[in-house]
Amino acid sequence: MITLTTYKLVPDFAAPLMRAFRVRWALEEVGLPYNVRTLALGPEQRSPEHLARQPFGQAPTIEEDGLILFESGAIALYVAEKSEKLLPRTASSASVLPRGCSQRSIR
Repeated sequence: MITLTTYKLVPDFAAPLMRAFRVRWALEEVGLPYNVRTLALGPEQRSPEHLARQPFGQAPTIEEDGLILFESGAIALYVAEKSEKLLPRTASSASVLPRGCSQRSIR
């Protein structure tokens, strides 16, 4: 089962802006079960245990069967590849997702 590491305390107004929100959305959308490990800002995020998961001491990270991923775009792509709900198996559809994950809207 996937374990998601995210911050322990996030103000309500900031929750949708947190990168873990993208990961949670992807996991919920495809229906994958996951555990949540929370991380406090400060010494806990700089602990050797967390730095082994994320060398910059940030969140989110996920772990599954010995695989550790950080950076929300990479995690979302990993989750999307597990289900056709987010990443259809057709060549034309699959080629669009990596571009969409890396592009920013400019208005």
